[in-house]
Amino acid sequence: MTRTRVLFTIPDLGGGGAERVVVTLLTHLDRARFEPHLALVVRRGPYLSDLPPDVTVHDLGGAGPLALVRLVRLIRRLRPAVVFSSRTFYSSVVLLLKAFAPAGVRFVTRENNLPSVHVPTMTFGAFKRRLYPVAHRRADAVVCQCEEMRDDAARAGVPPERLVVIANPLDLERAAARARDAVRPFPTGGRHLVAAGRLVPAKGFDLLLEALPRVWERVPDATLHLLGEGPEADALRARAERLGAAGRVRLEGFCVDPYPYYRHADLVVVPSRYEGFPNVALEAMAGGTPVVAFDFPGGSPVIEGVNGWRVPAGDTAALGDRIAEVLQAPPLPRSQVAASIAHHDVGKVIAAWERLFAGEAP
Repeated sequence: MTRTRVLFTIPDLGGGGAERVVVTLLTHLDRARFEPHLALVVRRGPYLSDLPPDVTVHDLGGAGPLALVRLVRLIRRLRPAVVFSSRTFYSSVVLLLKAFAPAGVRFVTRENNLPSVHVPTMTFGAFKRRLYPVAHRRADAVVCQCEEMRDDAARAGVPPERLVVIANPLDLERAAARARDAVRPFPTGGRHLVAAGRLVPAKGFDLLLEALPRVWERVPDATLHLLGEGPEADALRARAERLGAAGRVRLEGFCVDPYPYYRHADLVVVPSRYEGFPNVALEAMAGGTPVVAFDFPGGSPVIEGVNGWRVPAGDTAALGDRIAEVLQAPPLPRSQVAASIAHHDVGKVIAAWERLFAGEAP
């Protein structure tokens, strides 16, 4: 049987959710049916080591116009059935290249955020906001992670008939095993909060720091462990010092394996101003740890009282109070938390992606 060739392309394999999803797809696609390739603008990132050895990696030689020329040449040489892209602006550029691809090549992109909210915050956001619908109308399919993202993409100008909802995939069995076997990364004693993500304004870590004094009033031994890197690192560190945190806020940097932190945390906090869909919450819940999150624009796996709690978006007082209440209350059953995200299991989600790549309805 002839295998369907799929060319994945993304700028790099940095430590974000979009990159994790790409690696998950590359790992789990049925090799009897699909032949995966990966084109990287820059061959770098911590997830390179997680790539399956049978995936052919094509280095586009660095950012700039020549990378796009090389990508077009690669598409024309490989003649894949599908070109798949991820990361919002990069996908816009890739979709414009469809005009130079051989006839019959389908272009599928995965949206990783709410375009109407996220795109205007980018550098040259006004230009990219105008480009977004022009480019994305060329897609054969735009995959969204939840219904909220689908509706937002439609408002941003993507034809509704091109929009497909496929949940984020997570290898729940592997995640649960990694969490179960994880060595405790915290010193003994005290209560431990974990938040994770790129250190950028959208993730709202400054809001979480603002909420912490209300937590410490009631739970003085609570410590926040913040996993991630990004341009806001120095500002967050300075803000923590102004709080007089005295070691109760720890910026841990990027963590290749965050599962020990998630598993042994008393609570994981997602304080984002907006999200496409928070992979951090899924990964925490896979190990049975509940989540407190803002009720931000976008999708969320948080089910009130089942696997976590939501508080009004941006309300730092409510966030601090809820965190303190959770830390003082009996914990939710870990089995209940983990069971709540069963529909994200990689087997079910990959089957939907395989149908889409094969040209069928997912």
